[in-house]
Amino acid sequence: GLPMGLYIGLTGVRLRAADLMRTGLATHYVPSSNLPQLVPALEALGEEAGDESSVAAAIAGIGESGSPDARYIPSQDQKVNLQASAAVLRHEHALVARVCFSAGTAEELFHRLEEEASSHG
Repeated sequence: GLPMGLYIGLTGVRLRAADLMRTGLATHYVPSSNLPQLVPALEALGEEAGDESSVAAAIAGIGESGSPDARYIPSQDQKVNLQASAAVLRHEHALVARVCFSAGTAEELFHRLEEEASSHG
């Protein structure tokens, strides 16, 4: 949603597929190796190309079930080296981003960020 879009835009963070699925910014995942199959599958829908459920089914048929990079998404209590992880945005960071970047004004956003920083020492 908007808070995550603001977070991405203002910080310049580069998210990966797992992050986009987790935050809800993406609804489907098709690995790069399956992309050549995507356009023909969508073209084959014909008149059904305007039907959201038909398009979703076509994408799901080419994509992978479950979350991308699921084996790399750390749980809340798991310590992980983010450099080696396929997911960039850890769960707790996504929650902080949603809370801080949902502020109605820039002043409130900075106030929330300062509060968050002071609560972690």
